[in-house]
Amino acid sequence: MGTKYSFGSTFSRWCETQSDYKKQYIILANYMAGIRNTVLDTSYIPTQYQNEVKKCFDSIQEVVSIYARTIGTDLRDVPTNMLKDMEEITKLLPSAIVAADRLYNKTGSEDDKNSVSDVLEKSLTFARKGIEDCSIMIENINSFCIGKGNSDSYLKDIEENANSLVETLARSNELYEGEKAKIQEQIDKLNAQIKSITSAEIGAGVGVGVFLALGVFSIGLMVSGGAGAPLVGIAIGVMGVALAAGGVAFGLGTSEIHKIEAAIEECGKTMDAYTAKIYQVDLMSQTYSAMLDSLDAVKNALLVIQGAWEELLKDLNELSIEVKNAKTDSDRQVWDNVSSELKSISDIFEKNIKPKVQEMDISTIKVSNGKYDFAMTNEKLQNVYDQSEKTDFIRYLRTA
Repeated sequence: MGTKYSFGSTFSRWCETQSDYKKQYIILANYMAGIRNTVLDTSYIPTQYQNEVKKCFDSIQEVVSIYARTIGTDLRDVPTNMLKDMEEITKLLPSAIVAADRLYNKTGSEDDKNSVSDVLEKSLTFARKGIEDCSIMIENINSFCIGKGNSDSYLKDIEENANSLVETLARSNELYEGEKAKIQEQIDKLNAQIKSITSAEIGAGVGVGVFLALGVFSIGLMVSGGAGAPLVGIAIGVMGVALAAGGVAFGLGTSEIHKIEAAIEECGKTMDAYTAKIYQVDLMSQTYSAMLDSLDAVKNALLVIQGAWEELLKDLNELSIEVKNAKTDSDRQVWDNVSSELKSISDIFEKNIKPKVQEMDISTIKVSNGKYDFAMTNEKLQNVYDQSEKTDFIRYLRTA
């Protein structure tokens, strides 16, 4: 017979929220790694701006370090902890199912009714815990964004300072806006291409190795420096760094990406050293802004997970009330329904939810120091990753 409650659809939605959460977390992780791995040289920047540039850059990297020391681990462990809570609920169910079946067959007692009620109460406790955990983490994200000092928006203040600095530097170089427009157009194209590929990979629930930050990329862009000056490298993205969950990496070597990369390199050939330095600061500012947007997306994903827990709590609570109001010796239909609902929860979780949530595990995310580029095949990329030195992601950020 069909079930009265919506456990199946609730659990399916719960699993979908985990998939979206993994996607948003991995994108955030890439921005964090990109900022952590960028080295900013103030050469070619006028002396009067150098201290301000360094201060801004240090503030942005400090945010990454604070994230790693405070909320980073808890956010990384969301799927793992949710899975543990769901497993605890399903471990309780077999004894309650047996008791409900005895009551349906009129061989049960008041003790069996109490047993079913007790299991449901314990299940409600875990559902409430899921809701509370989400609330705590959402509040922790809010507190992290407020940060230190007297401002109510510490992270946003850094963003405004970075944007203001870029505007100041741009005004000091009349060539900047024109040069930026040419290269930014290609960067935006690359962003769209890579974002579509990585979103598909992450959404598929596979192990993900993203070796570049979305929006600020691992391109070794060199500029002439002008008048015979030495080449200047713009540190775009996570050159030489890979992020992988589950130890699986994938490549992005499409012909379209290679064309865009070549176009970016051509743009760089006409850019003088000072313009290149302004653009490096500009890219860091853009990456930081994207990181804040990504952090907000992680918070929204947590809100959706919390909503799924609330749906589960509602159905469990209604089932618990039904059990408390049922008579042990006459309400056979109730006990048949209770048994069916509990069996449905257990079956859906073991066959559909548990395997999918295990795919969402990001607790083992690592950073690799291998050397990567867009042209690598998946096999080459995986070989480099396998042979590289790897560091726990949160530990890596803490060294920023």
